[in-house]
Amino acid sequence: PAPGPGGEHVDVSPPSGPPGTVFTVSIKSFQPNEAITLRITNAGTFEVMLELALVVDEEGDYTYLYTSPADAGAGDYRVMAIGAEVEVNGEFTISADTVGASATPTPTPSATAEPPAPTPTASVAP
Repeated sequence: PAPGPGGEHVDVSPPSGPPGTVFTVSIKSFQPNEAITLRITNAGTFEVMLELALVVDEEGDYTYLYTSPADAGAGDYRVMAIGAEVEVNGEFTISADTVGASATPTPTPSATAEPPAPTPTASVAP
């Protein structure tokens, strides 16, 4: 997405992940201490996933950690940072993978102890 007229923009990292992923939303270059609205919507259904009023810092920046719901549907999501005069957009994708999906775990080998063989003893008769 193109930055706003003053260089305002939104970056989202990582660009995609399964439900439950924590996305870092970096809002940049708004007016210092500007009150803005952060809105995340499902691009396909337009469902609002998050809407939050916040104030950027003295540099015009704000970082928000968004954890996508475990039941989030796969697809594209739009991130909007809406200021008094500028609206900029970013995006991320929820993949169809499930949280924590992994291959079948390999069992940990365990040692089996065998009893020691008896030590032969000899007795000597006088």
